[in-house]
Amino acid sequence: MNPRVAGNQAVARSGKWPDLIPAGRWLRHYEPGWFRSDLAAGVTLAAYVLPAALGDASLAGLPPQAGLYACLFGGLVFWLLCSSRHTCISVTSAISLLVGSSLGNLAGGDPTRLGALAACAALLTATIAFAAWLARAGSVVNFISETVLIGFKAGVALQLASTQLPKLFAEKHGYRFDSNQEFLALAGANLASGLGYGFPVSGGMSQSLVNESGGARTPLSGLLCAILIALVAIFFSELLRNLPQPVLAAIVLTAVASLVKISELRHLWKVHRSEFIVAMVALLGVLWAGLLKGVLIGAIISLVLLIRRASSPHVAFLGRIPGARRYSDLERHPDNEATPGVLAFRVESGIVYFNAGHVFDTVLVRLEATGEPLKVVICDLSTSPNVDMAGARMLLTLHAELAKRGIAFRLVEARSTVRDMLRVEGVEKAVGHIDRFTTLADAIEHFKNGTAPRF
Repeated sequence: MNPRVAGNQAVARSGKWPDLIPAGRWLRHYEPGWFRSDLAAGVTLAAYVLPAALGDASLAGLPPQAGLYACLFGGLVFWLLCSSRHTCISVTSAISLLVGSSLGNLAGGDPTRLGALAACAALLTATIAFAAWLARAGSVVNFISETVLIGFKAGVALQLASTQLPKLFAEKHGYRFDSNQEFLALAGANLASGLGYGFPVSGGMSQSLVNESGGARTPLSGLLCAILIALVAIFFSELLRNLPQPVLAAIVLTAVASLVKISELRHLWKVHRSEFIVAMVALLGVLWAGLLKGVLIGAIISLVLLIRRASSPHVAFLGRIPGARRYSDLERHPDNEATPGVLAFRVESGIVYFNAGHVFDTVLVRLEATGEPLKVVICDLSTSPNVDMAGARMLLTLHAELAKRGIAFRLVEARSTVRDMLRVEGVEKAVGHIDRFTTLADAIEHFKNGTAPRF
């Protein structure tokens, strides 16, 4: 594990409030030479965030200053708590559209009520993020696949563009970072935004890229950006009061154009056709059902993909690599040498309750398809990091099925936790001793030589 990530996780587990503020750690080691880079990045970031904040506030149906307040107060807090050096907190087009579409009807056309509801949404977001931090739910972010995100972001961009085009043409006809720590930073930023009459904020992808490209060395660039936004809000807010809607629409369209990754979609079409279909489903889900239901559709697609892949792991049937004592997949390497009388396989995942049946069926189908008589079936468990009770009992069932056919069954190269489970469930007693020394090559040589194996 990355030492920086491990350190952050250890701090989070310690529960000491002073240790929960990463800025307190990196500020102690801050080098004066970094300030020039952070200042340049902060100015560049402010130049990007300011117009985006105005446009996104318009997208949410809120006055322009709401976007400034959200970025200002959120930015003043986020830099203290975030673990990433380059992540920038700001309002985003997707969140702004969510706020406008979900709260607009509740406000009943009252801008004051809409502003209050938006601020309450930020406070609610802060509460949820804080609860997620307490529950150490940072791993949840890994459950949305990149393929779904490509289609989802493209769908969001198209929907955002569709809402802004009428405004644009009215004029014409008249680190790896610590995800758990980021939840705490999001909670603090949204709390500040809500109390400051802003609306929900999040880490912006394009803003963070601008921050990184601007040469940011530390999160101090985010603080400097917030200070510049504060100066604009205090001294220049009157100049922004009557900003024309076409200008705001053009800003939004420019911002969302980067969400459509044509090159990535083209790559999926050429290389991963099934993944391209998934991305298109996510895109159409947003356009057909709207952003809120589109988020749900994207999450469901990701979970279905995860379950599908986990429930149907690849079962590799093995042959000896020519000139070596190693074995690999015969399907991928037809030049590998099969051993007469031996069927060796490995499951390239854990063997658990939702994929045990697939593994059992796959082995039996291969067994039936094998033309030659078999003497032994060997399961190489080196690529199975865990086996649960259902997986262990499946191996017992497989052993019994093979025994009916007069075929021996052996298990090799199981990890320590897997060996423990196999012993508890009686698998070792049925198939023979499973140790940490005997390799697949050893087991096959014992069979070929007719010597007693070390099972």
